[in-house]
Amino acid sequence: MLHQYARGRRDFCGVVMRNADLCEASLAGVLFEGADLSGSRFCGADLLGCSFTRTVLARTNFAAALLSRASFRWAVLVGAILISANLEAADLGSANLRDADLSAAILRKADLRGARLTSAELDGCDLSGANLSDSILFGACLYRAKLRDARICAADVRIADFRHADITGVDWTDTNVKKVIWTDSDLWDDSHWE
Repeated sequence: MLHQYARGRRDFCGVVMRNADLCEASLAGVLFEGADLSGSRFCGADLLGCSFTRTVLARTNFAAALLSRASFRWAVLVGAILISANLEAADLGSANLRDADLSAAILRKADLRGARLTSAELDGCDLSGANLSDSILFGACLYRAKLRDARICAADVRIADFRHADITGVDWTDTNVKKVIWTDSDLWDDSHWE
């Protein structure tokens, strides 16, 4: 793949390449739509603006990868590792991130509308300005997450852990927060409630 990329190929749609080691690779702008990259390793890779739309990425490792403006719409990222990945302004709409680890990831202004984040680890990640409307955060851990000015409208947040998260300015419209895990010291001053 790296040789083909070096020769100018950017379309790898539908490719089946499980358990590949592409750590530190520079593959900006590649189209992986509909591919199966399960179990592959992209640790520290430059994947700026790549499209993983409808791609199978189960147990794929994207730790510390550059994924800004990448598209993961309808992708399967079950059990994926995205620790410290930069997903700023990425499109993860309707992606399945069940049991994924996004600890310390940067997701500022990311689109996670309709994403399934059941039991996902989002502790310490930056979701400032992100849109999590209609997402499923059932049992997700958002401990110490930065959610400033995020939209979490009509989302399923049952038993999600928001302890010590920065929820300043969060829009919770149509979200039931009765079964959320909080601490007494969590601040609610600028949050929007309707």
